Amino acid sequence: MSKFDVFQDRGHYATIDTLEEAISLAEVLLGGVQEGEEATFSVHDEEGNLKASLTNRRIIGTFHKQRWGGWKNDQAISCGEEEFDATNAVLLLEPNQLNELASMYELTDAIGRDHVEWDGPFDVYLDEAVCAFFGVGYLEEITPEALAYVRSRYNPKPLEEHTLEVPVKIHLRVAPGVSVEDFLTNMSMRVLSQTPGITVAGFERA
Repeated sequence: MSKFDVFQDRGHYATIDTLEEAISLAEVLLGGVQEGEEATFSVHDEEGNLKASLTNRRIIGTFHKQRWGGWKNDQAISCGEEEFDATNAVLLLEPNQLNELASMYELTDAIGRDHVEWDGPFDVYLDEAVCAFFGVGYLEEITPEALAYVRSRYNPKPLEEHTLEVPVKIHLRVAPGVSVEDFLTNMSMRVLSQTPGITVAGFERA
């Protein structure tokens, strides 16, 4: 008969006879975690394959903001960082995308841009937070079965698309002899979000 191992943050906790009992134990253990503490309880089969993960963690990504600088203005210089909750975005990925997240820089960057408003160069880091969420040491240990279990448990939602139409008043100082019509023809505008969790996906003049 197969056995299943329950781990707490990658430390072995118990060996259980059935998958259902192992998951039930993980549920009880997670419910006993003290408020303010983070923990992940993972269930593995005898071959070490991840079957399920239960956690009170969120997948918190780190967005490292940079500006161009240096002698030739071609060096990305760090100017701060911002954390963002990437749980829903990561859990909606396909298994092959999830397992290669550390090396799929375009995908990682896209998740960062969806959550943080920034107009300069940047780096985004997610892999360590994903591993902690699932209770594994490497992304490759996350199986399609474990991802499906976590999806069913946490029911991740995609970002919502909204379109706003707002009136704008523009106050100008116009030099003598300059046409305001020229300004309107050549005008460019930018809209930046100052609200965490909302980024501007696009902007167009009415």
